[in-house]
Amino acid sequence: MVPVKSTSKIPSPCRQICVLNNVGYCIGCGRKKEEITEWIRATDERKQQILERIKDEQWFRRIPTRM
Repeated sequence: MVPVKSTSKIPSPCRQICVLNNVGYCIGCGRKKEEITEWIRATDERKQQILERIKDEQWFRRIPTRM
């Protein structure tokens, strides 16, 4: 598989800490699994929506991870 480079000016929120907590949010970036896989194909408008949700829902960092 060839890596795909994004042409978007909106940077990914990924912090290279890719672990989902017990409700399905990444503890590194706060995205849902579906949002992570969607990111490369998402429009800039959709990416902005995801970033706004992350900003509005900072509670996800307090949910313990499943190990």
